[in-house]
Amino acid sequence: MVLEHELTHALFAWATFHRVVAFRATVRSGGHVQILGRGNWLITVAPYFVPTASLLAIVALGWLPSRYLLYGNVGLGATIAYHVVSTVSETHRHQPDLARAGWLFSGLFLPSANLISLGIVVSYAAGLHPLAHMTEVPAMTRLVWDSVLASIR
Repeated sequence: MVLEHELTHALFAWATFHRVVAFRATVRSGGHVQILGRGNWLITVAPYFVPTASLLAIVALGWLPSRYLLYGNVGLGATIAYHVVSTVSETHRHQPDLARAGWLFSGLFLPSANLISLGIVVSYAAGLHPLAHMTEVPAMTRLVWDSVLASIR
């Protein structure tokens, strides 16, 4: 879990144009990614909502012969389960990443971000457009806001 967690920090550092100058991931003493510059909130919280192992599995599925697709999808399902289990085990009050990002922000952002990212992976696995689940977001958002406004009135 530590390797995937730190790799996700590093990937998002590179994606946001930060230079990674040190990378450490150990089973016993945890891990750390050191970057040049201040970094940003996305680098800090990425491991808590991005299913990196699932994304790597999706890339691998693109190279898999079609006769092995069932096994590949089972592997993809295992990576989804891994993401859920690892995220739950890594999300606790002693986690410095979440404290750095802010507990309120993390508590509000991460559940929604996980639903979106896992929805994309599951949509892919089901053979749908990767953002197919997002078509319901505007209607559901309107329903929630109408309920909130009705209860205020």
